[in-house]
Amino acid sequence: MKVFVGFLIGIVASSSIFIPFLISQQKAKYEFGLNAGIVHGMQEATNKIEKKFGEIDSQADYETLYSVKATSVVVVEVNGVKTVRVIN
Repeated sequence: MKVFVGFLIGIVASSSIFIPFLISQQKAKYEFGLNAGIVHGMQEATNKIEKKFGEIDSQADYETLYSVKATSVVVVEVNGVKTVRVIN
């Protein structure tokens, strides 16, 4: 009986340490996955914008909408028309 009680106390003590650690790790992994998904989505959008509108072809002034890694999506005004372009 003493062994069983000791075993139970050991399980409770281990669980009280392990469960908060497990919960914190779950939150960290969730945040990591969320951020990775956001970056991936922005990169996919950038690739589609580049295919549709192309890269910036002039030294005109531009306004950066967002950047993903080394690529930026910018707004450029050419001949009075604003358009979206990509800078690699």
